Amino acid sequence: VTKANELIMAKYSRGLVETRIIDACIAQIDMEKDLTPERIFELKATDLFDLHDLDNITQVYEQLKVAAKNLIDQVLFIRGEGKWINWFSSVQAPDNEGRILVRFSVDIKPYLFAIEGNFTSYTHQHTLRFKGSYSHRIYEFIRQWLSFGNKDFSIEELKDRLNLSDEYYRLDNLRKRVIDPAIEEINEYSDLWVKYSQKKTGRKITHLSFTFGLKKPATKSIDKKKPLTPEQWCALPKNRSKTSGKKLPEVLQMMSKEANTSTPPDQPT
Repeated sequence: VTKANELIMAKYSRGLVETRIIDACIAQIDMEKDLTPERIFELKATDLFDLHDLDNITQVYEQLKVAAKNLIDQVLFIRGEGKWINWFSSVQAPDNEGRILVRFSVDIKPYLFAIEGNFTSYTHQHTLRFKGSYSHRIYEFIRQWLSFGNKDFSIEELKDRLNLSDEYYRLDNLRKRVIDPAIEEINEYSDLWVKYSQKKTGRKITHLSFTFGLKKPATKSIDKKKPLTPEQWCALPKNRSKTSGKKLPEVLQMMSKEANTSTPPDQPT
């Protein structure tokens, strides 16, 4: 899954199933082919739910229909550009078929295709087991800053990005209902480890300071041939300067050329 950082920083809220639908669609995008408005993405229930969730197939179908309606109504605010846009131009969930058909909107295309320099990539499977939508959003925030290893977010900024500006006025409630459950799921299910602490401005707690990194795989499970994501490849010291300001398709071409002319690059540390 690869998104322009403007999408990562955008202001919106959405449910868990809607989040899975969007990421599964983005994972199907071929960056070397144009993303035309006519292109339809088809997703099946098995792409969006764990196997144990599929035991109640009637409930799964109903969740798909609800998610379809929510997605066509949903908008997100792009910071720095002052505009609201839609994810999709059309969404369809045929009755009792366990699938969903979507078309991306024209406005969302620049943030998913031919992305300039700043983008964030991750593997869809690393977020599929999340049970909370805030887990997914906070995972993306952290993933954007992964190469730095730490990032301070003001509490107001976090609430605004999560579309919670008018909720959780008490920090302890925000931590209990949003932050702590999200960090717990990220640590348990994803490829990242995360911890955080509170920071004060004067006597008031104003920021949450996150420290994070990639989990170290067990020695027996290391696959040296596993390809890097574009984000990981650009983060390698030898690639930073030559990929600065490059579009995502250009980065993919460079990765392909290296793979065809040399041994696979080392995994980033």
